[in-house]
Amino acid sequence: LSIAEFTHPSMTPHEVQLSLDVKGKLSDHQLALNGSSEWGSLQLALSAGLREDSYQFVVQDLQVPMPIEGVLRLESPTEGQLGQVAQVLAPLCLASSEIHICVDFEQTASVQQAGFKLSQFPLKILAPWLPPRLQLVGSVAGEGRFSDWQVADRQLKGIVDLSVQGVSVAARRRNGIQPLLDFDPGHITLTTDAEQMQLVAHLPLTGANNGNQVNADKSATELPPAGGLRLEGTLLHDESAFADRSISGRAEFDLHSIELLELFSDQVEQLDGTLKSQLTLGGRLSAPELAGEARVAQLQTSIPELGIMLRESHVTLNLPTPDTLSIDAQLKSGAGAIQVSGSINDLTNDYQGELKVRGSDFLALNNSLAEVIVSPTVDAEFKNQALHLSGKVLLPKAVVELDEVPQAAVQPSDDQVIVDEEPEEESPIAVFADLDLELGDEVSFTGLGLTAEFAGTLAVTERPDEVTTAKGEITITEGSYQAYGQDLAVRDGKLIWVDSPLANPGLDIYAMRQPKPDIEVGVRARGTLASPRLSLTSDPNMSESDRLSYLVLGRPLEGSTPAEGSYLNKAALALGIKGGNYLTERYGEKLGVDEIGIETAPGEDAEQAALVVGKYLSPRLYVSYGLGLLDSISTLRLEYTLTRDWSIKTESSAEQSGGDLHYSIELP
Repeated sequence: LSIAEFTHPSMTPHEVQLSLDVKGKLSDHQLALNGSSEWGSLQLALSAGLREDSYQFVVQDLQVPMPIEGVLRLESPTEGQLGQVAQVLAPLCLASSEIHICVDFEQTASVQQAGFKLSQFPLKILAPWLPPRLQLVGSVAGEGRFSDWQVADRQLKGIVDLSVQGVSVAARRRNGIQPLLDFDPGHITLTTDAEQMQLVAHLPLTGANNGNQVNADKSATELPPAGGLRLEGTLLHDESAFADRSISGRAEFDLHSIELLELFSDQVEQLDGTLKSQLTLGGRLSAPELAGEARVAQLQTSIPELGIMLRESHVTLNLPTPDTLSIDAQLKSGAGAIQVSGSINDLTNDYQGELKVRGSDFLALNNSLAEVIVSPTVDAEFKNQALHLSGKVLLPKAVVELDEVPQAAVQPSDDQVIVDEEPEEESPIAVFADLDLELGDEVSFTGLGLTAEFAGTLAVTERPDEVTTAKGEITITEGSYQAYGQDLAVRDGKLIWVDSPLANPGLDIYAMRQPKPDIEVGVRARGTLASPRLSLTSDPNMSESDRLSYLVLGRPLEGSTPAEGSYLNKAALALGIKGGNYLTERYGEKLGVDEIGIETAPGEDAEQAALVVGKYLSPRLYVSYGLGLLDSISTLRLEYTLTRDWSIKTESSAEQSGGDLHYSIELP
């Protein structure tokens, strides 16, 4: 028998192998069960036989591997029997260097009882199921007895009484073990009878006795001033289905430090604060209802990804009724703060409610790429399974410095297909947003050749399943752009949105230089960010080649060296490609051609650029002529479309000639 891929979210997958061997007669035989896993080896050996309608056995050997505590071994042979009238297991005890546990079971016509006794059980055995950085020490000991169970009604009588000793929680840091919380002796008690089941768990933090308390105070009904954890719960046994039975109880948490919560997340560091919570429990087992309050005070934490440190903050969550949640929070970062207040109703069905977000000079981002301060005045309304955002966000300061384009900002090609790409999960809540974004006095960008300061306002609109759009104008109040080896001053710069996609504004930008006191040349960008149109301008008027030469070299084209000519060709190539067929739009109609521009073939660099003129002689026949800008090689190309999928392409030049038959297929 083989069981593969036994997994747990906090553990690595491993395989378990089991083998069963039986020798002898039905009335007298030996049974051996062996197993192996990454934890160790499992061994079970029985001497057994079927006698008088009862299967009687003696456990001769039992070894159970533990995750981190070696092996539990049988202390002595143990008898038992399985039959229609009686099922019995005499006390069976297992022990290791740190664990000792005994279990017994008896069910006859007149007796129903079972129990266990745990002399010691180290809590560190739970390590595989805890965060790797959390260290839990301490032990649990106690016993439990059960009797008179009714399987059909899921009822039994009994008591479990456990004592918890020496519990402490610590964090594994780079510089060693850091203690977080120490607890005095506590207890966990579970009692059950025909009417109800009750659970009490009491774990006080170390207080005035400095950890010298030896035994748990089982009479305590409240936490001591030092705080701790306390749970009380009751499940009523009635005629209803088990899942519909009534529950009640309360939970109290009073922790002087929440630093241990940092170990459950890799998004925060240096987390600290206090937690006080008093909650009541009601409702049914299948639909519990909570009420009460939880408050985190003196909250501070670092968020490395954002580069910010929250300080002197607090968060209060209040459940006045099980169906209503009110929120009151203040988060401080930098020189400012943000307040969040409001309530959400109908928690069990459709969220309904409002939250108000108010803030001033809150440092929201401060990493190697940007420093951003926000002052929001935003209202959030939950209704009809949707979130509606409205209000204004002021950016008093946003300083962005980029040495290169972040990888996340590079958009894939429209025709790119990613095989086996998992579809993005749709948000269960539809978002409607109408927000005004206002830039303050310290909004600037430096990088990629551009240095600029910005001002303006935008009205941003978002609707479900639609592209986010904006309306407004952002101006470049002062800036410069380094291009073609020259520093160009941005005299007029505007990004314009007219209910257009937020990521694709219209452009109206003019960057210029004065190579001589009486000459001004520049580049004007229009169109959109996705499809810019670049053009050269000058005052006084001059040829395009001289405009480019003055822009790049600071003097007219005449008299330029071959090396300078190569540099100009590269600039012209950049202008032609990035400008979106600039020459075609400017001169194509005048010359009676369909295409005119500076091009390079795939894999070629600017040194192999050519001026290409092309025209459709018929809907199926296209002819182009290219002249190399540097090598003066002429190339004639013809392309004839045979069918929707088939075409012929030929190319002829002084260096080589050839042709290709192309077949294309369009993927869905």
